[in-house]
Amino acid sequence: MLALVVELGDDLRTYMLKTPKNISDFAAATWKDIASELEAENQRTQLADRISSNPDLLKYTSPDAKGQLFYRTN
Repeated sequence: MLALVVELGDDLRTYMLKTPKNISDFAAATWKDIASELEAENQRTQLADRISSNPDLLKYTSPDAKGQLFYRTN
């Protein structure tokens, strides 16, 4: 970290205070994205399981309704 401060010419105190907060914010946002993707995957799996267990569910469903089902799980 000291090498970056010297290279960039920043104040060490400011750099030391900002950098951990930036890293923490980035980690929190990344974790939130991962959790969101896992939840979406879980919903897609549940939908696929329901359709696989009873394929007739979609037999009389309009293309628009099918599109909405698949769009909501993306």
